[in-house]
Amino acid sequence: MTSVQAAFADVIDAALDDSYVVQPYPWAPDGPETGKTYVSIYRTVVTPAPNRQGARLHDLSIAVLSSISDPARADEALSDALDDVLDVLDNDPQLRGLVWSEARRTVVANYPAYEITTQVATTNNPEGS
Repeated sequence: MTSVQAAFADVIDAALDDSYVVQPYPWAPDGPETGKTYVSIYRTVVTPAPNRQGARLHDLSIAVLSSISDPARADEALSDALDDVLDVLDNDPQLRGLVWSEARRTVVANYPAYEITTQVATTNNPEGS
């Protein structure tokens, strides 16, 4: 069975253009490629869903990192990238049920980034959510 984060990473990767590199685990590039934006999706917490035997709530973090290490230069590109990812989360029908609650500006491995907090419920059905 595909992990929750891998399934969502596949959908997000297919929806974004080739300037994005999407991975289903926490990571940052050792040597970033110019013009690339990095997106990593990883599960942070799993809890039982209330009132539903076998259902689970998955908290997922989605990190959006700029390949530009200078925060002043990265800001506009990072804002555009955040909007691209949020547009996918809000509008892709395959992500129905995935709810995001906030996007916070941060730094990941010395790269300017946004960290998006999301949650999705799944059942014990092998098809996932």
